[in-house]
Amino acid sequence: MQTRDHVPAAVERAFIFLLITSILLGPISCTSGKSKQDASRKQKTTVSDSNAPVNFVLVENRIVVDDKVAQSRAPEIETTKQTENKKIVQLIQDYYESAFLNPDFWDDGKFSKVESFFAPGIRDRVRKEDFESLCLSEASNDIDYLKEVDAKITELSISLDKNAKPRLSVATVEVSAKFIQKDRKPADYESSALLFLEPDDNNGWRIFDYNLKYKLESEGNAR
Repeated sequence: MQTRDHVPAAVERAFIFLLITSILLGPISCTSGKSKQDASRKQKTTVSDSNAPVNFVLVENRIVVDDKVAQSRAPEIETTKQTENKKIVQLIQDYYESAFLNPDFWDDGKFSKVESFFAPGIRDRVRKEDFESLCLSEASNDIDYLKEVDAKITELSISLDKNAKPRLSVATVEVSAKFIQKDRKPADYESSALLFLEPDDNNGWRIFDYNLKYKLESEGNAR
């Protein structure tokens, strides 16, 4: 069994920031209306001899914003919620495919695209000391294809400023998958992550800190 994890110092600071914002500014909460059972049942996919499609399901989300802003800008906030949800879900899906779930994106084990999902200020850390925690790294050499996957963002919170513009997001991610290795034996992958995101300069999002753990177990071969 191979297990990797990273717990950053900045995670606590970001989490406290979101919590204080939620308590002091009087948040509104918006849920997606999707149950965890429905999300899991719709997402789990099995194929034969080719990569299973990866589609992350957003289970629950909320907006954290000052009450006065919430009352005066309700339609704008709803539009922002839908727009930013799509961006963040796509970013997380693209990251997991590039780092863990889609061998077509692994660049022969180099995983050169992985750092692009992170803020420039932490990319050096991503490339070096945290590299093996943020992708399959050498274990990818044994993988042939992805057979089945269950991928969920169980909670997504987005904090807005006084102008109803996004300033911070926190996502809780759970993924389980089954690979078929080149020796035709199965390998089970599980991951849980708390991702902290900030808007970038291109109207998108980047991960600026993270608490990510994963394990990969293969039959008859504990790593």
